[in-house]
Amino acid sequence: MDKSLQNTVKRLDKKLVDLFEDLKDYTDNSLNKSPSEAWSVLEIMQHLMLAERQSITYVKEKMEDGFAFDQAGMGAHFRSFLLNTALSLPFKFSAPYSMGKDAFHDNTTFWEVVKEWRESRRQLKDFLNSLPPEALQQTLYKHPRVGQLTISGMLSFYEKHFDRHLKQIRKTLKVIDAVKQI
Repeated sequence: MDKSLQNTVKRLDKKLVDLFEDLKDYTDNSLNKSPSEAWSVLEIMQHLMLAERQSITYVKEKMEDGFAFDQAGMGAHFRSFLLNTALSLPFKFSAPYSMGKDAFHDNTTFWEVVKEWRESRRQLKDFLNSLPPEALQQTLYKHPRVGQLTISGMLSFYEKHFDRHLKQIRKTLKVIDAVKQI
């Protein structure tokens, strides 16, 4: 795996392990609670996992079909910059249907999500390890909002997306903890 991708994956793994560690002592009932119309913690986790999994599935299918990818240029880097900037803003964005509430498992357990996410992450690493070096200069990934990105841009999206939703998880946990204390 390319060194820069490897470093990003290590950061993503560290953030994921830290999240699992922070949440492991909560009950499934608490993690399935939704404050008003917002997603529960487990729904947020499923959303993040689905975004990663569906991205890799998309790229794999396109590669297996022999799809001809464009060489990455300034446009791909600019789109990545725009996406990451947008994710750092305090505005709400609606999730694509395939990664929204209708795609979530109802009343799932924390450990089911952990197991599924670990498997998805293992598949991501296997995929990245299988990529030929020239693929890193191509726009293999298509983000639903901004379009064609490189694999590096996809991983950068994963990280910013995770960070954004980590704030949402923390906010949800504050509401759950407040309810628990009452």
